Amino acid sequence: MLGSHLLVLISILALVGCKNGENANIAMTQPIADDGGSAGEGGLGNGDDVAPNPIPNPGNNNPPVQPIDPNQPAPGDLVEISEPVPDATYNPQGSPISFERNQMLEPGADKIRPVVQLAQYPDSFTSQSNHVVRLWATDDVGGSGLQEIRCQIDGGTYQACDPAVSLQGLSEGMHTIRAQAIDWDENESTEVYYNFYIDQTAPSVEFTQVPGSTTTSNMATISYAAQDDGSGVSRYLCGSNPNPTAPCGQTLQYSNLPEGPHTVYVRAVDHVGNASEQISYTWVADYTAPMIQINQQPSNPMYTNTPAIINFTVVDTLGPAGVTVVCYFNSMIFPCGSDINVSVPVNNPAEYVFQIVATDSAGNSSSAQINWSAVNISEPRSTTTVVSEDRPVDILFVIDNSGSMETERANLAERIDGMINNIQDLDWQIAMITTDSSSGLPYSDGRFLDLANMSGSYILDSTMDVNFAQETFGRTIQNVPAGAGWEQGMYSVKNAIDLYVNGSPEHRSFFRDGAGFSVVVLSDEDEGGNEHSPQITPNQLLSHVDQSFAGQKSMVFHSIITRPGDFTCLNGLGAQYGDLYAELSRLTGNGQLGGAIIGSVCEDNYASQLADIGQSVKDLQNSIELDCAPFDTDNDGEPNVTVSYRPQGSQVYQQYNGARVFQNNRVIFEDLLPIGDYKVDYHCRIN
Repeated sequence: MLGSHLLVLISILALVGCKNGENANIAMTQPIADDGGSAGEGGLGNGDDVAPNPIPNPGNNNPPVQPIDPNQPAPGDLVEISEPVPDATYNPQGSPISFERNQMLEPGADKIRPVVQLAQYPDSFTSQSNHVVRLWATDDVGGSGLQEIRCQIDGGTYQACDPAVSLQGLSEGMHTIRAQAIDWDENESTEVYYNFYIDQTAPSVEFTQVPGSTTTSNMATISYAAQDDGSGVSRYLCGSNPNPTAPCGQTLQYSNLPEGPHTVYVRAVDHVGNASEQISYTWVADYTAPMIQINQQPSNPMYTNTPAIINFTVVDTLGPAGVTVVCYFNSMIFPCGSDINVSVPVNNPAEYVFQIVATDSAGNSSSAQINWSAVNISEPRSTTTVVSEDRPVDILFVIDNSGSMETERANLAERIDGMINNIQDLDWQIAMITTDSSSGLPYSDGRFLDLANMSGSYILDSTMDVNFAQETFGRTIQNVPAGAGWEQGMYSVKNAIDLYVNGSPEHRSFFRDGAGFSVVVLSDEDEGGNEHSPQITPNQLLSHVDQSFAGQKSMVFHSIITRPGDFTCLNGLGAQYGDLYAELSRLTGNGQLGGAIIGSVCEDNYASQLADIGQSVKDLQNSIELDCAPFDTDNDGEPNVTVSYRPQGSQVYQQYNGARVFQNNRVIFEDLLPIGDYKVDYHCRIN
């Protein structure tokens, strides 16, 4: 029976003649109508496959080109076709497909091809591996009837199949199903086919334009692009938090960004819903320059030869990372960091400038500048002295003549030889006064005691027989009448010096120019005693000595007293701690060579104490007194002092390198200085 038919092929993606390892040509088809070709009586055309008409791929990439996965069935192999699903027969016109032979037609009389059609099929792109394909076929009214439907999957062999074909476990990539119907007279329908692509791979996405990691701009442009070799990129999802869900284009524009860190997250999704891993980018909007905080700077002015200490801290609102600090000292780069003590050498009097420039990673910059001047910290001095064979020293004993001191005076008288023996090589003089400065008696107020058995004589000296001098000293201090109980040893020394200044002959004879001056006080109470306040302090007495002798004489104050803190002595012979006397001894070099000795009135034997005082007096004579404590000009920890001497009879100075120590304003030599003229060059600090 002749007739015409309309074949509607809804076929998307046609894979034609794929072999293992070859690429698939992808196309989409529009409905195709039977052209009434030459096959029998008005058949479905020329008997060839329905040809697809290409249209663009729905993605934004090139048409997918997929290699055959070697682990999946290759073209030529049959993918398993499952048993028919329930109610498998399917006829879009509402009637079931019949496979019965038309008994009313003679065998061989049917010359018309049957028709087969894909009635249900997967989307052209899908992410699913399992699908059901439904077929519809007919041999028209009056034909021999359908004998069977044959199917081919991915280039495998044709096999008989049911109208409902279940495809399970398909691999990712391109797949093709072909179908053909055969009637009982062996007429074959035109082959129909359908291509579809299983896409289970997510797109990849990357940034193509981002701002710098740190920027001073409050605007930003961020672009990105995705690649998907399957169904193609469908859309982008963006956000400022992980796992973004908001749709967005391929470019994000930001403006009026607040200062601080910002992060954007991006994902790409393909046409079947595969989502890429998220990518993120973080940048920092930094509009604020670092802050430079000066914690310490040099005084202005400061002294030369002293390093200028500068301490500063650089603080950045977004943290110290990425902050570069450059320092300049007098316009020259100077090494420094962001939180550091900088020691700047200052060797010459001048104006100095130290500049700090801090720049953060965004390019914000700030600076701070410190200006100061430097002046010389010291000035050169030179002291000259003559070391003669005699080496004069004047020793003033201050004796507590209160009634409680008889035992101590006797002890001193018995052991004075220990001191005199140590100074017998010196040109010494000894005079004695009392601590009485209030009674108005002849032996008070700094007046010298008459020597025992030597009326009108006041001074013992080194020209006397040593034994005679010791005996005379002992008798003199033991025979002094008792005086006022108001002990004023320091004030008595002040009065004795005043008598010298006022021209007292005996005092003028005692205080010699160029001679050393030592005081030895013996008292069981302190200055002023227990009932009175002192009339002079240790520092006032030292100042009085300096002024009275025009800076040419200094004093060493030895004390035999109730030592502060000696509780046993205080409850014995001691009546009061000698705090002021001990302080004056400390101020005049206690504990140093040639310095003051602090003895105890409670010692049973004064020999050791007096010997120590004698040795200190001798050490003092082997020293040179300077105008000041010499200054360390090169900061090596030692005073810078040069000693030169000119031997007796010579006109030329030579350097003296004998071992020495420095104690306050004295240079004390370990060895006895040779006789000659000495010159000491040094620096004094400028106050």
